[in-house]
Parts: sequence; structure tokens; C-alpha cells
Amino acid sequence: MIGQVLAGSDAAVSAPTQAPAMGGEVVLVAVPVHDAAGQTAYALAAAIRTERLAGLLWGQQLSLGWFAAINDARGGQVARVPAHAVNLNGPDWLAVTERSALTGWTVRIGAPRDGSDANLRGTLGTTVGFGFLVLGGSVVLALTIARRILRPVQALTSIAQPFLRDRPTTRRVFGISELDALYQALDVLSGELEKTQARFLSFFSAAPVMLFVLDENERLIAVNDAWLRTLGYAADEVLGRTPWEFHTSASGAQVRLVAWPEFLRVGSLDRVPGQYVTKAGDVREVLVSLRADRDLEGHILRTIGAIQDVTEQRRAEAGLARAVDEAERANDAKTRFLAAASHDLRQPLQALSFTSAC
Repeated sequence: MIGQVLAGSDAAVSAPTQAPAMGGEVVLVAVPVHDAAGQTAYALAAAIRTERLAGLLWGQQLSLGWFAAINDARGGQVARVPAHAVNLNGPDWLAVTERSALTGWTVRIGAPRDGSDANLRGTLGTTVGFGFLVLGGSVVLALTIARRILRPVQALTSIAQPFLRDRPTTRRVFGISELDALYQALDVLSGELEKTQARFLSFFSAAPVMLFVLDENERLIAVNDAWLRTLGYAADEVLGRTPWEFHTSASGAQVRLVAWPEFLRVGSLDRVPGQYVTKAGDVREVLVSLRADRDLEGHILRTIGAIQDVTEQRRAEAGLARAVDEAERANDAKTRFLAAASHDLRQPLQALSFTSAC
């Protein structure tokens, strides 16, 4: 039946079919969905349990003694009320049959011949109309679902077009141009994403500064080569631990209790001083900078950090301070020496001057 719908342009309704997964006998309704060129792109199918059709007939509240039946295009009975057999073609019955030009199905209503002809015609017309309303509603529902599926596919395909300008759609995965274009765009984007990720990992690993990434639980999920080289650890000794474990106790408390709450509030920190301890036990003076990666609701998913090792700079600064201090002390000593030497020289000169005067 699906092939028939795809080959033509009309909807189709199947004969009753057993469907154990749906708990009994069902009728399949298939509706063609057309593309922008007016060609049938695919078919949308729905299954209706036959007992629901019988329920619709019961819902018409037929008068006592009346009978109704729904037959498929081949004349097979799909549903009837009451369920026991009645020969509607017999002489004691008045029967009205209405056939659908679209599906070939018929709705037949029978009533005892001694009933009121006026009431019979009114009730028959209402019931037959309701039967067609059910079939028409199924078709409309299938078309509505098809459109609701097609619109987001077309929107995604339109968004993907910039990535396919120089790449003609050559792969026919689904046989529908919109879906094939979307599939190819996602394939191209996946390749670009892999290249970008590879470039980032290369940069991350080779960066000259110490870099690290924390998860939402404040645990290390990535560190670069400079981080491992500076602190002397292997990656498996580091990942899964918190960064505070690598600080001195005083530095860890300062960062954890003062700097970290400020980071959670504003999402960034710059050049916060701290002290890291290497695996060998050496203390490294560092400046820590942090950036938060948040989701749409503002929750921190990851934290990216950079550490600048300023140990040698601090040592150089301390050495320079010592040198300046020593120079100042030497200058003071020189000043005192010159003052003392000047005093000692003036004493003999004054004595000679006094003797010459006499």
C-alpha cells in the first residue's frame, strides 16, 4: 500500500490487518506528502484499530433493532453493530449504502422495514456522514502531521545551506532532497568540528603556560604538558583531583575561601597569587587566572584556568632587593668612612697650621 501511495498521488486505506503489537486488528491509512516541485516525497501512515470504528458506530445510538456495518474496498467487513450476523439484503430490511470515491469503503445502515422512513433517512444520513467525517479526519490528521514534520526539516536545511554552497548534494540516503541536504550538512559540520577540536587540543597541549580544565564538581579533567612538566606529575596522578590539593595549605585556603567564591559570582579571575607544590616538594610561586564556561541557565559547566609560574621572577626580584639593600649599606659605610677619614686628616693639618703660625 505504501508503494501504491508513493507511485501515485492519492491517499489509500488498507483492508483490516492483524497487528499483535497493537493488540488486534488495525486499518492502515497512508497519505502522500509532496515536495516543493509537487512530486510525492514520502508517505505518512497511521494505524486505526477496527474496534474503534465499531465504537464509533455504537456511539451513534442507533434505534433498537437497527444495524450498521463498515466494509472495505473489497467488500470485507471491517466493523458492525450489533456484532451478530444479519442479512441486510433480506426483504424485511431497508438498507442504505454510501461508498467513498477516495477509498472505495462503504458504510451500510439497515433498519426494519416497518420503521419510519423519515426517521430512517435522517439517521442514516447522519451516520453515513459521520463515518465519512472519521475517514476524512484521519486523512487531515495525517496531512497535518506531515506538514509539522516537514517544516522543521526545511528550516534546518535552510540553515545548513551556507555549508553546502561548494558541496553539491551527492549522497542519497533518504531519497528526499531536504533530508539528504541536511544529512550532508551535518556530516560536513561534524568533520569541521573534529578538525577544530584537534587544533584546540594541539594548542592546549603545546601552550607554554600551564593550562587546566575543571568539571562542574571542581575536579581536573584536563591538564597540558607545561602543567605536568612544571609540577613533575603524570596525567593519571592528576586527573580527578581538585586543584587545591596541589597548593600549599595557606595558599589553598586563601584561594578556596576568598578567590573561588568571587569567581563563582563573576565568572572570571585574573592573576591571583598562589603557591603550588611540585611532586618533589618544591614550592612554586604562581599567578592563577580563571574563566567560566556556563550553560544557558548560568550554571558553570567547566572552568578553564591558566597558571603563570613566576618563581624565577620572584627570586630575581628578591635577589635585586637584596642587592639594593647591600648597596645601600655599602654606601652608608663609605659615607661613614669618608667622614672619619676627613676628621682624621683635619687634625694633623690643623696642628701644622698652628706651628707655622708660631
